[in-house]
Amino acid sequence: GVEERVDDTPNRQSSIVNPKSRIAIVGMDAFFGGCDGLEAFGRTLYEGKQHFIPLPPGRWRGVEDQPEILKAYGFEDGQAPQGAYISDFEMDFLRFKIPPNDDRPIPQQLLILKVADRALRDAGLQEGGNVAVIIASGAELELHRFRSRCDLTWQLKDGLAQSDVSLLPEQAEDLERIVKDSIHKASQVNQYTSFIGNIMASRIAAQWNFSGPAFTLSAEENSVFKALEIAQIFLAAGEVDAVVVGAVDLAGSLENVLLRNQSARVNSGAQTMSVDQNAKGWLIGEGAGAVVLKRREDAARDNDRVYAIIDAISITQGQGDKERERQSKIENQKSAIKRAFAHSGLLPSDIGYLELFGSGISEEDEAEIAALTAAYAPSTELTCAIGSVKANIGHTYTASGIAGLIKTAHCLYHRYIPAVPQWNAAKMPQAWQNSPFYA
Repeated sequence: GVEERVDDTPNRQSSIVNPKSRIAIVGMDAFFGGCDGLEAFGRTLYEGKQHFIPLPPGRWRGVEDQPEILKAYGFEDGQAPQGAYISDFEMDFLRFKIPPNDDRPIPQQLLILKVADRALRDAGLQEGGNVAVIIASGAELELHRFRSRCDLTWQLKDGLAQSDVSLLPEQAEDLERIVKDSIHKASQVNQYTSFIGNIMASRIAAQWNFSGPAFTLSAEENSVFKALEIAQIFLAAGEVDAVVVGAVDLAGSLENVLLRNQSARVNSGAQTMSVDQNAKGWLIGEGAGAVVLKRREDAARDNDRVYAIIDAISITQGQGDKERERQSKIENQKSAIKRAFAHSGLLPSDIGYLELFGSGISEEDEAEIAALTAAYAPSTELTCAIGSVKANIGHTYTASGIAGLIKTAHCLYHRYIPAVPQWNAAKMPQAWQNSPFYA
């Protein structure tokens, strides 16, 4: 196995600075919550629609009907929270050459395969090209259901012994089968291999017969920006003609929501941008998005439709203990904003809209607000709108970066400032005084 070297340096910073290697977004697609496709996603942004719905029946395998379990995991009312859940989606198994009986790829892989395919068609790319595929994804926590099924053999035996319950061998086998199937049906061998992340990128590359590199990476919410950084390197070096960057996270799963609610509470206030005074926590969201990238000059040569140009990328990723990260987070974000301005050649006065991360996690929001207001000098002349796609589709975690990128590119291409649904007033109003920002 190979893993990234981690040293004692408190923070690592990386930037893309070569203006000759600016990259063009020539294709996009998205499927978040109830937004199936780029047109539906764009309409959501323009009209300020929201896609928060009750948990679809059966999505949490019956746990939604167990209020005592939900209360134990922090949901005081014993109810499953609303979220921008994906209820279902259609898949053309014939087109994607997926055997209907012999293979059982997990839904996360099917979704990114569908979305990336539509983005490639939107870009007008041809099959067989020298194209790289980079997919950002996290560990699919549903994998733990397989382990739970395996552990039930000894757990049942111990439980029966402790309860002084004696069963005939046939009865014990029937009970074990019933309980195991209630957690997860028996799996085929190749279903386990479908949890290997690189299969996502490999399926897309195989579908289009691409000859470039194809792999998956995971860096939590930084995943998409790391993928963009790698894409820029490939394109600047002339190693590929185009790059597909995609991200997927079915973050509304039982395991994801219960786990993340332990460290930061799901929203119990208004369903709006997290810096609103009535917002209290993070909003559940899930989905996938993909963009197709080319060198700017190649896009011009090929007469491609260009949604937006990526002028610069600046990434700061904290290292070290939590206290040191907390103390340096504001300075890190502030310096990242300033580097992005410097490397792109833009000034604060050039920016008409700023897409916030706006996670809904209080310490992250506070650091973002402080960094932004510090990076922009007080002025009565500047104005800059702010927003966050999470107010429409929730926090999609690993896929949050691609959602924000597609949103901003769509706004640039169609020349509009996106609406912020249910906006009231900013929290921490003293921090925003004399800033150029408005919603």
